[in-house]
Amino acid sequence: MDVRPDEQLDEISGGLGFELGPHSVMYGSAVRGRTDYKDSIEDDIDLSTTLNRDTYTYSGGVRTEISPITQLTISGGISEDRFESSPLRESDGAFVDASLDIGPEATISGVATVGYRNLRPADPLVDPFDGLTASGALTYTILELGRLSGTFNYGIEYSFDEAEAYYRETTFDLAYTHRLFGEVDAQIRGTQSWFRYGYREGVAARTDTLQGVNLSVGYNLRNRTRISINYEEARRRSPAYLDRNYDRTRAYVAWMFAF
Repeated sequence: MDVRPDEQLDEISGGLGFELGPHSVMYGSAVRGRTDYKDSIEDDIDLSTTLNRDTYTYSGGVRTEISPITQLTISGGISEDRFESSPLRESDGAFVDASLDIGPEATISGVATVGYRNLRPADPLVDPFDGLTASGALTYTILELGRLSGTFNYGIEYSFDEAEAYYRETTFDLAYTHRLFGEVDAQIRGTQSWFRYGYREGVAARTDTLQGVNLSVGYNLRNRTRISINYEEARRRSPAYLDRNYDRTRAYVAWMFAF
């Protein structure tokens, strides 16, 4: 999408955990998530009518320490998506994931997840989905001067266009951050995405692409926040919908923080 939607995400969750030993925990949880779009239009489509929904997820798993800085989590569950204005978009599904979490003390830190997802749409014209998913965010620290970070995502997402149902996304993002002096750093980031459509009857298979480059200079505060000045270029191409092609250049100020 070439629009920056007014999106609000709310979540209510609860769970219980049981210690299986000094290094392992079994847990169960229930989550209700709410996705709301307001005053957001893309290709004359009101996003609130096609994407506003409630998501109910019930899951359980086992988390165990396999080293002092590494945890392995095996989890599974079921999910239900209930759309406010588009009942035919509703779906039920199930998933199984295995996640490896490496603590910041390691040279390479972060989390990597591989799993299997099942999706059963209510619309009989939409193909069910059964397949692998993967995601991750890893960081490699170079002495005390630089940090190489990478994220990836391989999964499915709902399309804003109800006629397209959902798409398969593959995204790679790579960033290098270099400390200049004191708390000031510079960062260069590149992103490449592929969006594969064609999972609804009557929709021809196609692959859209998105490339992006971002340059920034930032100042890091002691409360784990970063204020930065950014320059960004993005390019999207769709072989079937020329009106969705765009080239965007912008400069902006960002404030990033972590809890």
